[in-house]
Amino acid sequence: MYDVVIVGARLAGSATGLLLARSGLDVLIIDQARFPSDTLSTHQLQVPGGARLARLGLLEKVIAAGTPPSTHARFDTAAGIKVEGRFPTVDGVSAVYSPRRTILDNLLEAARVRPIVIQSLWMHVRGEPPEPAEIDAFAHRIKDILDSGGRIKLVQIYTIARRTTEPWVTPLSDAQLDQIAEHVQQISAAPTAVFGS
Repeated sequence: MYDVVIVGARLAGSATGLLLARSGLDVLIIDQARFPSDTLSTHQLQVPGGARLARLGLLEKVIAAGTPPSTHARFDTAAGIKVEGRFPTVDGVSAVYSPRRTILDNLLEAARVRPIVIQSLWMHVRGEPPEPAEIDAFAHRIKDILDSGGRIKLVQIYTIARRTTEPWVTPLSDAQLDQIAEHVQQISAAPTAVFGS
């Protein structure tokens, strides 16, 4: 049982989950994406977003990962109009950042604060199951979190339960899910649970 369940592990969901976990609540964050994922929902973290990351103690990590700041912008329109200027300062932050999403997936940091539950969605795409290398990389990422002092309450392995809008995305069989879970346990020794279609 969890105190809070957050659907969506992008910027807002991850930040909210982090704050709630730091306050002592038992938090579950779920997302349909596999992690680490390299997709931002927007191209940049605007200045207020950077200020929020600074308040969470994460902006320094984004910068240390080599994410360059952009302190000004220029827009050229098809009509020949040009607009140029500097970004305003918000709580000491005056730049926008375009970090790779993998930098923001701070599972290890969260797992050091409080035991986490990781949910991972697996499926056939165009009739093909997940590549063995993808499953192996996932299992080793779980092991890396544990080896680095993170705590994992459970790794949930599941597949899609309903028909998707894309007909080429189909669920895995229970046997395929069991194989993934067994590999994760074999590599990482993390507790796993399988949820079939």
